[in-house]
Amino acid sequence: MTRYLQKVAREHHQIVTAIEGRDGAAARRAMARHLTRGRDRYASLVSSVGG
Repeated sequence: MTRYLQKVAREHHQIVTAIEGRDGAAARRAMARHLTRGRDRYASLVSSVGG
């Protein structure tokens, strides 16, 4: 679980850094990556428990 939380925290940091830097394009890319990875992590979890 710690590894998972570290990955999510790193993704959040990338989003916040882009926003603080007023870089809308980078923020959009970071958010899109975060959402895609989150969806993939969830799908992996569901398949691992047989759902």
